[in-house]
Amino acid sequence: DIQRALVWSRLQLYDRMNDPSRSLEFVRALAAKGIPSWQVEYLYPFIKERKDVDQRMALATLVRPAVKAQPEMDRRFARLIIEGLLEKKDGAAAYEASREFVKQFPKSGDGWQLLAKSAEAFGQPFEADRSWSVITNKAVPTMAIWWEGMLSRARIRTQSNRSDEACPLLQQMEKHRQYLPAEFKDQFGAVREGARCATTTAQA
Repeated sequence: DIQRALVWSRLQLYDRMNDPSRSLEFVRALAAKGIPSWQVEYLYPFIKERKDVDQRMALATLVRPAVKAQPEMDRRFARLIIEGLLEKKDGAAAYEASREFVKQFPKSGDGWQLLAKSAEAFGQPFEADRSWSVITNKAVPTMAIWWEGMLSRARIRTQSNRSDEACPLLQQMEKHRQYLPAEFKDQFGAVREGARCATTTAQA
């Protein structure tokens, strides 16, 4: 308990000092010694909450090699790094990292979601569509991720040279429209308008 308090207190102190270099050096020292699970429980939320993407990625990159023996934490830190790459608009690096993520965690919905987003950012719309389909084929319309995936697939198709292929997806969404999350209502309207499918626009 004392060790936990010391680690957490020092992290908070450096954060209040607004000196990222001190946090970086402290975490580097922890990683060099090997990070036990109880320390990771504190480090992960601290790192995830960093608003500065460069600081967040630097810390996550330091910690990840030290948690390879903890698959769940390894997955979480890998996601932080890929999300950072996407935030920095580095589609190429995000795409490569996402492909490795899916190889390492093939059953992870996070992995397929990251691969879908990074593939689109890297200019691979067909792979993005396929990656989202892995999620939508397993999810159900009462889940927000199903809507995110279906809307993303429809948008990708609408923006490509196969816009007519977005219509079957929109028809599926119309059937389950009562489950449409409020956060996706504007996106649903925009995608539907862009696709201009006869059956869906008639119901607008």
